[in-house]
Amino acid sequence: MSAKSTLLYPSISINSIVEDNYDPFTDKFTFEVTPTRYTHILANSIDYEENGKSSCKLSCGRFMEYLERSTINDTVEAAEVLVDACKEVHNSIMETKSKNHSPKPIKLIGGMLLQIHDLEESDEKWVYIGVTVGNLKAFYWSPSLKSLTDITYFTGIEDVGRLGPVNGKNPDIRDMRVYLHPCKSPDDVILLLSPCVYKNLDPYFLGKTPKNSKSKHWDKFETQRDNFRHELLKMILCKVDNNNLEDYVDSISDHVLLATDEKRNLILEEK
Repeated sequence: MSAKSTLLYPSISINSIVEDNYDPFTDKFTFEVTPTRYTHILANSIDYEENGKSSCKLSCGRFMEYLERSTINDTVEAAEVLVDACKEVHNSIMETKSKNHSPKPIKLIGGMLLQIHDLEESDEKWVYIGVTVGNLKAFYWSPSLKSLTDITYFTGIEDVGRLGPVNGKNPDIRDMRVYLHPCKSPDDVILLLSPCVYKNLDPYFLGKTPKNSKSKHWDKFETQRDNFRHELLKMILCKVDNNNLEDYVDSISDHVLLATDEKRNLILEEK
């Protein structure tokens, strides 16, 4: 497992006086490894203040606690547990609401790698099962085949789903989805991308124009837009030839930093 958080914009743009213990990152990531499963959650909030961070931190803790105390015998039960864990997250966020604290909605992708037994082939395999609320992404990468699969294929740039107080006390689960994907080789990789990372794979945000069109609007070119993001991520992954997880993470991080370099320089010039 390898993970990385990168501050895309200068910290001075977030807080002019940065305290020694100031945490600029809103996204929170937690994982746990057991002999039979790997569990994780990545929580994200568009609120960059402390309330957004506390909602993300609380969500990670409650999600993982619920999975730890849940019994899972098959993939159907796993899917049900993931959905129930999202309910637990929402209720936990709402419980913190008070006169002095206004919790913020969060997006998440949570899931697990489960070891399963295939009766037909009589060997043990692994399968990834995940749940998303909001526009966080998961991809399956086969280094040997140079093949990239979008596990969260219903989730994209459009940003609607939230857990927590979206409309007073209700969540927005319009884009809530549960996904399943088998892992065929021990070298296969599951990639989790935050919305900020995924947006920097998008041709619109990169200033690209659709082929055979003078328009800069991508509304009528969704298939071409999806293909662009897919091929760009695949190209970034293909730069790594040793199948080292840290190198994959660094390769993606380098691309995002390069894509946002101009904006970062403009902010520094303004300061």
